[in-house]
Amino acid sequence: MAVNQVINLRDTSFLIPVRIDSLERFENLVSVTNYILSNFDTNIIVLEADKEDNDLLRRCLDPRVEIIFIKDHNPIFHRTKYINNLVFYTKTKYVAVWDADVIVNPSQMYSAVHCLRSGNFEFIYPYDGSYMETGISFRRQFIDTHNIISLEKSADSMMAPYTKKACGGGFLAEKAAYFKVGLENENFYGWGPEDAERLRRWQTLDMKVGRVKGYMFHLYHPRGFNSNFSSEETKLKLIGELNRIGVMSKEELQEEVKVWISRLISLQISS
Repeated sequence: MAVNQVINLRDTSFLIPVRIDSLERFENLVSVTNYILSNFDTNIIVLEADKEDNDLLRRCLDPRVEIIFIKDHNPIFHRTKYINNLVFYTKTKYVAVWDADVIVNPSQMYSAVHCLRSGNFEFIYPYDGSYMETGISFRRQFIDTHNIISLEKSADSMMAPYTKKACGGGFLAEKAAYFKVGLENENFYGWGPEDAERLRRWQTLDMKVGRVKGYMFHLYHPRGFNSNFSSEETKLKLIGELNRIGVMSKEELQEEVKVWISRLISLQISS
């Protein structure tokens, strides 16, 4: 792959649900989408859900980014629901479910899509589980330069907030396989352990799940209302959902996801 070559990922859509709750989040979204488009000929769909549409994203994001706005007065951002809406909306064979604040080396993304295209995997993380928090200074460095090599060289100076097998931030999927496993579990309402539940579900259903070697970097932002459990009661409820799914047999889980998909299809028809 030649240096600075724009890679053809027209068969892939980056799906980014977001609520702009800080200046840093907004800057991260602009930087991440510009970074993706500087490396890939691809599709990006940003779904913003909030009380009012101030048109800021349309004015500041690259015009190649498709923006969907949904009026939502709920202070809790129902991310799983909006991801499912986006998957139904997009027409490409592959999807990249992506946080507004994460980046990987372009070669890792290319390798991930290649693995899906070859049929070796149905779901793939474009990093090996090494999820690094940039902090304020390294974040600013990337915002200013888009130099991911510099971040990679500085990774040992960063904090890894999760285990060495992190499963959040972003993943790629064959859309047909994603439907087969029920898309996102909308019982996860607000911030919670849906990333862990999702992976457990894939594994129970014997899906082909892979990883690409390399880091994923999370660009710093303040942790607001939707970046933590909203209450102790909610925390217990969401961990309970993780455990409920985790103990299911393959057959039980197949019946569960049939109900989810049937409900989602009926909602799409009625909307």
